[in-house]
Amino acid sequence: MADQFEQISLFEEDPSFELENFLPLKIARIGKLVEQQLSEHLMSRHYIGIPEWLVLNTLTRSEGVSVKDLCSQLDLDTVAVSRAATKLTDYGYIEKATNQDDRRLIVLVTTAEGRTLSRQIECSLANLEKRLSRGISRHDWIRMGQLIAAFKQRP
Repeated sequence: MADQFEQISLFEEDPSFELENFLPLKIARIGKLVEQQLSEHLMSRHYIGIPEWLVLNTLTRSEGVSVKDLCSQLDLDTVAVSRAATKLTDYGYIEKATNQDDRRLIVLVTTAEGRTLSRQIECSLANLEKRLSRGISRHDWIRMGQLIAAFKQRP
């Protein structure tokens, strides 16, 4: 039957569908594994989660960003960004400020402690990336990044 789906497999010549060779599932599983390791790394060393790190990192690079703008930049929902911002504010890493152009708008800015933490996290994440890439050639690691970028650009 010509309309029947045939799985593309890099590992077998057998055209039958095999779950362990289904690339979207492999990508999802590796994504969960990497997310778990990133989360454990951030929590064990810096006592923050991934959403807090994403917010802090973004604010370190562009001060005075609203929660709404953070949501669109980070592809996180409002609840996740608001919770992350609340935790970071409670820890003293960010603070609320008034937007200079629109006094009704509240924006978030990093504190000196937040900028210091952000730099520390960047250094420790370099070590995590080295650990994750162990056993993968530099060429393949770079190529994987290129393939991910190409995949994200697809409609």
